[in-house]
Amino acid sequence: MVQREQYYGVLYGRRINRKHLERIWNKFHYYYFRLPEEEQQDCCEVEFELMDYIDPHPVRYNYSVCIAIKKEYLPRLVEIMKGIPGEFWLCKYTHGHPSAEINQIAYEGMCYKTINDTRLIFFVGQLYDENKAVLHQLQYLPEEKHYLEIDPSMRVGNLDEAFAEWIQGVLDVDMIDICRNKSLDPSQFEVKYKEEDNGDTCLSLEEFMEELVRTGEMTREQLDQLVLKYGKGC
Repeated sequence: MVQREQYYGVLYGRRINRKHLERIWNKFHYYYFRLPEEEQQDCCEVEFELMDYIDPHPVRYNYSVCIAIKKEYLPRLVEIMKGIPGEFWLCKYTHGHPSAEINQIAYEGMCYKTINDTRLIFFVGQLYDENKAVLHQLQYLPEEKHYLEIDPSMRVGNLDEAFAEWIQGVLDVDMIDICRNKSLDPSQFEVKYKEEDNGDTCLSLEEFMEELVRTGEMTREQLDQLVLKYGKGC
């Protein structure tokens, strides 16, 4: 059997509509299974890695699914995925695991290489209680700062150092200063997501804070500190 060409499809965002993605993937599955067997052998495979940083089901924070498609359909698939809210990259089928230890706490990352040879590092320690501080801080940063883009010329041996500097920078973010910064658009703190395809739900900043307490991403003491210092509107 001929070894198929393989790729990673990396999608990063918040409250990713997985039902919509599954409908897209099912269409490509349908096209694949209608192909003659000899044409199926000439297809490529895309393994999707989904990373949702505000996931209603934290235990399923990261998961993957693989589809086979004709190579000529690959540009169309990329076009469709880039039209979905979030960031999408088509990557080579290789990855690394940079790591760092800061204040006796271990942090893990996942490094992908795009088809243009740019390296992207994501934080993947979301399921460990001792790593929740990083996930909490990421909520308040612009999405383009939720991952680390590495120049292709950087040596692989330097990835751990770059990852450690990035994680330290995330941990150093002052959440209160960000909330208080009047130059920020308040709408950036609104969370929109689908509930069983019944329509959009929008949370105000106050509701968002309460949601973070409910899901354990912010303590009640932290929320009370914000309210005491700045009032309910932050």
